[in-house]
Amino acid sequence: MHRSSRGVFVLASDAFTTRLHKQARRVIREIPDDELPEWPGYTVGSTIVFPGNTIGGKQTINGARGFRANVADRPDLTLECIRRHYLGEQPNPLADVLSRYANFFELFGDFRGYVEFFLLQDLVEDDGQTIRFFHPFADFKTPAVPKNKDEYLRYLQNSNDFIRARNRRIDAYMAITDHGPTPKAFNLQRATEENADYRRVVWTGKHLQVTLMSIEPGGSIDLEVHRGTDRFLGIEAGKACVKMGPAKEDLSFQQDVEGGWSILVPAGTWHSVENRGDEPLRLYTVYAPKLHAQGIVQETPKDADIDEQ
Repeated sequence: MHRSSRGVFVLASDAFTTRLHKQARRVIREIPDDELPEWPGYTVGSTIVFPGNTIGGKQTINGARGFRANVADRPDLTLECIRRHYLGEQPNPLADVLSRYANFFELFGDFRGYVEFFLLQDLVEDDGQTIRFFHPFADFKTPAVPKNKDEYLRYLQNSNDFIRARNRRIDAYMAITDHGPTPKAFNLQRATEENADYRRVVWTGKHLQVTLMSIEPGGSIDLEVHRGTDRFLGIEAGKACVKMGPAKEDLSFQQDVEGGWSILVPAGTWHSVENRGDEPLRLYTVYAPKLHAQGIVQETPKDADIDEQ
């Protein structure tokens, strides 16, 4: 059970991927064991969390996705239904059950937020909207279950590739968890580009601190000053305008920046960073000495404001 300022949610984890053992059993019987690709196993990359409580005595999301023949428990088709839920698109075989749990999906803002929260990027194309289907798909008119050997083997390979990719992604995510001044090595560029939180502290040492930040279009790091802390900001993606100066009323330094640029803010300098692009501004910050609480995660600017009060 999850309790927070956003509400109370009863959650349950279960398998997200499926080898379609029951649905495709006739096809599977015709395939020699040595031709089946090795299964990655039941891992964190093959699981998902959905609300576990029933509403009005009706099916949960996990129950419905297994019973709807044109979804057949498949993760790619489930994610397509979730995408259509956010956009209000039809047809959507899971429209009714997803609507019953609308408050759960509202937690993530939009489809992109849902994908980023559950680390499902390997199930969508680079545009963040198009699903990478494991099997030919045509608006839920094509069969959800492969009908022959070649189709099944292709489906299974795509499913296995997704599990392994998500396992790696989750491992990388866990690598950026802040455990204090302990040795650490991780892909900072990738972590920054994939971070969706307004601020996430990923390493706190004795003398400096590393945080990841994501600023939505129109958002900003509001005008502030750190009297005893130098600050280095590295822009990985997006476009912004940085303003700096010795006083609130004297921001004599102004510069447009984008991916690849660095911003250096001396201690005692007033500064702000405004997202001037159409996409989230992805950046990391190094503070010396450390500034924020170890390991803190602030999903939104509002969360950051609350923590600072």
